[in-house]
Parts: sequence; C-alpha cells; structure tokens
Amino acid sequence: MLVIFRIIFTSALLYTLNRARISGTAELPYDDMTGSVYLIVAVVLGIACACVWAPYLGAKVADPLTGGLVESQHIERSRLVLKLIHWAEHRGMRRLAVLFCFIEGVRYPWLPSAFVLGLKNARPGSWLEKVFAREVYRFNN
Repeated sequence: MLVIFRIIFTSALLYTLNRARISGTAELPYDDMTGSVYLIVAVVLGIACACVWAPYLGAKVADPLTGGLVESQHIERSRLVLKLIHWAEHRGMRRLAVLFCFIEGVRYPWLPSAFVLGLKNARPGSWLEKVFAREVYRFNN
C-alpha cells in the first residue's frame, strides 16, 4: 500500500511542479494567483512524499550501520562443554544438559548458545527456565 502512495504522491508532485513551470513561463495578465496555488499544492504534496518515502530512505541509509548488528546470525566455535551439552541432549539427559548449559553460561555470558540450549532443555516453570529466558532476551537475534 505504501508503494502505491509513493507512486501517486510522487507523480502528483512532479505533475504539479511541471504545471507550475509552464504557468511561470506564460505571460497572461489574469493568471496572477496560479503560481501561489501551485506552490501551496506542491508544499502539501512534498510533505506527503516525505512521509511515504522516509521509511524507505531511512532503512537504506541505516542498514549498512545497523544491519550487521540486528539481522546477523551468530556463529560460535565448537567447545568441549557445548559438545557435552549436545551429547547429553541427544541421549535424553536433560538435567545434565541444563547443568552444562548453566556452567557454560557462567563461563561465557556474552555468547547466546548456552542460554538457548538451556532454555530448550529446562523444565517448564522452573527457576532455571526463567534465568535462561532472561539471558536469551538480552541478545538481538
């Protein structure tokens, strides 16, 4: 819908500016208010164009700066404790996996994988589930 408004408002603004240019070159004595009417219409259409184009242009300008921070995937090196977490998870030893997740989360609190795995393996409604959920919430992705 926003694309349709962009097309309509931009086309109307360009048409109005073209008509104002043509009106400015005409030397008609009775046409003294036409330029001011075109100016008023062009200002209103310019504000409307700014409103519909601002999200698109803002995203294009800010994406190189914030895109890597917000939309990037996190890739971690494989460590022994993470291997133990996956081993315990595949064997059905959920409590052992949660214990290893807690240890890994204390050792590396700036990495999200231990908290995500701990949240997946924690018993619903437990204290550890709340702790893991709070820590997962801190990360962007």
